Amino acid sequence: MTPNEQVNGPIDELIAATEHKRDLEAKLAEVKKFIEDVEPIVREKFLQEGTKSINKNDNTVYLRRMFKVKHKDGVSRPDVTNALVELGYDELTKFDYDYRRLCATIKEMIENDEEVPTELQEYIEWKEEIKVIVRK
Repeated sequence: MTPNEQVNGPIDELIAATEHKRDLEAKLAEVKKFIEDVEPIVREKFLQEGTKSINKNDNTVYLRRMFKVKHKDGVSRPDVTNALVELGYDELTKFDYDYRRLCATIKEMIENDEEVPTELQEYIEWKEEIKVIVRK
């Protein structure tokens, strides 16, 4: 087997696997869309009939109430955080950093041959990953 044949085998397999993955993702998107369309119909039926649950084909179908809170349009997360702190709800807040901006900053420092501050190196580490991409 020539070196070119040794490389082409895995490349062909990678392309085939990537195409198979794309096909499965397309089918999954169709299934998700179907579920998205049918869920409101089932929810309304359960609510109208007062149904708590149904067991069918070894599956239990039921409604679960979920409570969600989000900031209003035009209000930022820091605004909500500041309001919570001012009202004494400090335990609901946290201090965090922006992962993507940190990655971009460290990448820029390395690309510009700048030294990452020693104090920061005590808390973080970094590595570069090289991925093989198949594009159509």
